Amino acid sequence: MTIPFKKELPIILASTLALTAPLMATEKPVENLNRSTITIYQGGVALVTEARDFELNRDQRQLFLPNVAPETMMESLMISFQPKENDKLTPIVTEKKLNRNLLSPQAMIEYSVGEEVTVISSFNGREKQEKATILSNNGGLLLQYKDRIELNLPENARLAFKTIPDGLNNTPVLSVILKNLPETVTQYRADLSYLTRGISWNADYIAKLDDETKTLKLEGWATLNNSSGMDYQNFNINLIAGDLNMVNRTMPQLRQKMMGLAADMAYESAPAAATSLGDYYLYKIADSSTLSDKEQTQISLFQKDAIPFTKNYTFANHSPNYRMGESSNFQNAAVTVHFKNEEASHLGFPLPDGVIRLYAQEDQQTTFIGEDRIPATPNKQEVMLNIGNAFDITMKREQTQFSTINEDEWEISYKLTVSNGKNEPATALVKESFYPNSDTNWEIIQKNVAPKVIGDTAIWELNIPAESEKTITYSVRYTIFNETQKERLTQ
Repeated sequence: MTIPFKKELPIILASTLALTAPLMATEKPVENLNRSTITIYQGGVALVTEARDFELNRDQRQLFLPNVAPETMMESLMISFQPKENDKLTPIVTEKKLNRNLLSPQAMIEYSVGEEVTVISSFNGREKQEKATILSNNGGLLLQYKDRIELNLPENARLAFKTIPDGLNNTPVLSVILKNLPETVTQYRADLSYLTRGISWNADYIAKLDDETKTLKLEGWATLNNSSGMDYQNFNINLIAGDLNMVNRTMPQLRQKMMGLAADMAYESAPAAATSLGDYYLYKIADSSTLSDKEQTQISLFQKDAIPFTKNYTFANHSPNYRMGESSNFQNAAVTVHFKNEEASHLGFPLPDGVIRLYAQEDQQTTFIGEDRIPATPNKQEVMLNIGNAFDITMKREQTQFSTINEDEWEISYKLTVSNGKNEPATALVKESFYPNSDTNWEIIQKNVAPKVIGDTAIWELNIPAESEKTITYSVRYTIFNETQKERLTQ
């Protein structure tokens, strides 16, 4: 059952039918929306929490709740009633319904089958009105006039309706059947929560790097996308960071906890602070906001200045364990920016997963220098950003010697020349990963600079003066224990 109402309309075009205000039942109890909160998850689902005021008695067993999102997951609905006076009955919900029959020109025709309408025809600037009954709209509009039956409308004709049919609404309408109602009219507060799809958020970051001071300014933004089919006017907003598991359109135990948090939360005029919520993090937005349908909104999470950073230039390679000949290859260094998520760096709070865009500022000019993704980063962890390859810092790799010791062993020598073409010193990391196989051993037997070895990787850190170069030479011995691997020696 939907809201029963009869609303007299002027003759209007079916093709331009539109209503701007919610359609209410005449017998519907007076209500007041307050304390509205929307909690948005990164997976494209949101928890809407409202408190509405009603006047109820036994004559009103069915309660209508309009203005709910079209993507509402009705099976997630939670509603409870609290009397505003002591010693009053508490209503109990015995049935829930969600009517998604939305008002549209097509729906007007479908719901008016068997009803009389007015066909308005225009010819040479003159209008003619004729009554007809809609017989069917299955594959085409079938109209019965006083003296004939016609298929579809004549050219330059339109339909006019006297009323909006029962069962059509301009927004989805939720209704509940109640029992345990008082005899006399009593005021109640209803706490309503439900899940809806079509709303999501993600974190976006802007970093402005100052190479002179080696500090950066970091802005964190929550980007909200509303495609739920509904506007949320002046809602308090909460954001949940983390991967939420959804099974069969139901919510895990987190829902009950979030319902209480959303209702009891206090909002302060401060940057959004992250609160631990089990394996998730809750970000409370200080001020209420309006999220319009089909609109993208950005809300500031934080702005922090003077965050120390370091810039690294890295060459990471697998050291070939086969004969390369006399050829050599050149490589540009990968550029990474590093900063610590800690209080000493003016941070020290959980950073949600998101895309970061980096800009360099020099001589009052701003230049975009790359982007990367920040993974979900807890407090006291380092953030590493890959922003591209360096133009002026290169490495030339040469295989200088390949010799077979016996059928199980061979040795290879390399020369790595790292060049810094910049007009300032640079620090470069050279990472050489060796054959990571359980039936092959490797050992560096000669080197001009001792590396730091971690697992199967040797790491050299080179401080290179401006416009100069440094060279690494090393020899590695391989020992194999697998017959198929020995075939490499003869190739």
